[in-house]
Amino acid sequence: MADKSGLELKNKDKLRELMASAMIRNRRSQVDVKFTKRFAITKSLTSSKTEKELYDRISDFVRGEYAAGKMTKMVLKNIQERIGSTPYAATKSIEKLIDSNKFTETQLSQLQSFYEISQDLAGQPSTKMLELIKIINGFDGQLLVFTKYLPTLEALTTFLQQNNIEIATFHGSMRRAQKESQIKRFKDGAKVLLSTEAGGEGRNLQFCNGLVNFDLPWNPMAIEQRIGRIHRIGQNQDVYVFNLCNQDTVEHHILEILDKKINLFELAVGEVDMILGDLEEEQEFSEIIMDVWTKNNDSAAIEQDMDALGDQLLLNKQHLEKIKGLDNTLFE
Repeated sequence: MADKSGLELKNKDKLRELMASAMIRNRRSQVDVKFTKRFAITKSLTSSKTEKELYDRISDFVRGEYAAGKMTKMVLKNIQERIGSTPYAATKSIEKLIDSNKFTETQLSQLQSFYEISQDLAGQPSTKMLELIKIINGFDGQLLVFTKYLPTLEALTTFLQQNNIEIATFHGSMRRAQKESQIKRFKDGAKVLLSTEAGGEGRNLQFCNGLVNFDLPWNPMAIEQRIGRIHRIGQNQDVYVFNLCNQDTVEHHILEILDKKINLFELAVGEVDMILGDLEEEQEFSEIIMDVWTKNNDSAAIEQDMDALGDQLLLNKQHLEKIKGLDNTLFE
């Protein structure tokens, strides 16, 4: 990555004069656009022995097939992401693969083994589900709970109802009237809105100031879009973002980068895209993550490569901060 540290401002007064003649600039104090603060709370959990066994076995399968090139990268990425969500989401995906009859006997034997273990796990609360209950019971307000997968939403719906938590649900398969009814249910006081990615798009959810990423998109912009459902103009409370992940998973490494390295969850609106910058010119962030995960089966090597990726993002963030500083100097 090219060195971006050489930014400096010369002839400030002359440049300011030239800029003023070419454009109209409104200061934030003039337009009075203010956003409340964001606070991120990441829960890095210890999965059960069976959960970890299944996750590790699927990861090894994905790595082997990824290197062999016998299965498409999209299919393998889908399996890896789903097992990071819930065993139930993985069960549904693996079942479809088995039914497709596109695999060798060896592949089918492995997939069948994964299916049996994931099906057993799907019948009981996962580690993340149990933590979600703690978050809900400990949060003084309503919560928007995001998942990428409909099977996970269905499992969470059953689980939360069994725990006597009033919920509303929102997903893309609903008819318009159903969606409106569920949003109204949430506005009228339901404790939780369970939603897939389409949830709340273009809707006023600023009365809610708590969000849970039950599973984590591998795309930072998708995370920002989730947060943007409640952290937007009109929100008058500080926003709390809870992130759930199990240790030694892809999502755990992503959070190490996005939370600890660049504090993504506390960035201003619009800054995520600028920080990704030239990193995504040739390859999407999620593909970079998948390449790092699949080329290593040693945790230390994975951590080293993920850390290097985080350093690239940190450089971009530092560059952005310098640009903001110059901008403030010009238009102070």
